[in-house]
Amino acid sequence: AACVQLTPVRSVFHWDDRVEQDDEILLVAKARRDRFEASVALIQDLHSYELPAITFHPTAPSEPTATWIDQSLGTAENDT
Repeated sequence: AACVQLTPVRSVFHWDDRVEQDDEILLVAKARRDRFEASVALIQDLHSYELPAITFHPTAPSEPTATWIDQSLGTAENDT
């Protein structure tokens, strides 16, 4: 990711047939679609939850922001 934002949140969710509550950290990663699968794998490997909630929200960044992300991550054509 070119940038990661971490925000404390209070989550309420269904788990094991119960409604649970917990203090969590919401992570928003600014990256490209071609990095999503690798990001998911890394988060799943590192996270303490059995099932961390990982979602992808496509956006249309401004051209300067897209350029900055590409410069930070390397362009998609150069990814290996």
